[in-house]
Amino acid sequence: MNIIFNRKSPGFALDVGFISQYNEQTTLSGSILDLGFLIYRWNAFKYNAHGDYEFHGFLDQTLTDSYLMGQIDAFSDAVNDTMVEKSYPYFLPPRSYFWRNSSAKQ
Repeated sequence: MNIIFNRKSPGFALDVGFISQYNEQTTLSGSILDLGFLIYRWNAFKYNAHGDYEFHGFLDQTLTDSYLMGQIDAFSDAVNDTMVEKSYPYFLPPRSYFWRNSSAKQ
């Protein structure tokens, strides 16, 4: 239950809907869901990596541990990475639904 009521990363969301009698035979209705956002503050990280590294395949190399570790080391040396704890907003992807219900006139 702690994850549901997490106060360290607050947010807000709203759902709206309507039902309208267009005429005697037709009812229109619709809704828009998840209009909102979250602000991740707790345990949120931003990761950046910058650099250039070219890998031309294994060619005719025998795959040994030392060869693979050499490739990993070369990649690590060529790419600078940083990780910073930083809050960020996340906007919920809204969904919309619309209906038309018609009945035959008696």
